[in-house]
Amino acid sequence: MSLANNNNNNKNNNNNNNNNNNNNNSNDNNKKCSIHPSKNVELLCLDCKLIPCCILCASSNGSHHRHGLEPISTSNIISMMNNFKDDVYPKLLERIGNNKQTLKDSNEIFNEIQSQNDENKKLLKDEFKKLHHILSIL
Repeated sequence: MSLANNNNNNKNNNNNNNNNNNNNNSNDNNKKCSIHPSKNVELLCLDCKLIPCCILCASSNGSHHRHGLEPISTSNIISMMNNFKDDVYPKLLERIGNNKQTLKDSNEIFNEIQSQNDENKKLLKDEFKKLHHILSIL
């Protein structure tokens, strides 16, 4: 193999390694603590509705000190997903349905009030014209 081919192969390998490192870095950023970006999240705070946190957050100076903490695990994530699917999601759908019905009812009431308002304006205008006509005769 020539020296030029060997250099090209080394460049390609370096580019592939850089791409792999970039992919790993983007995945690592998803695991970083929002308060301590140098630390990975490893725990779920049970007192704060399962907010992910790092060891520093759980330490004596951290915002989750003395909170119930549980390590992040596949079983925890599956449990959270099942809870969302079985409990939270149906309640959200019910609330959305209720909100749609409330909006529909409110729009109907608004349209009735608007129609009554238009009718009252017309009646008031007609009465004012009659009164004006009577006053002009006197």
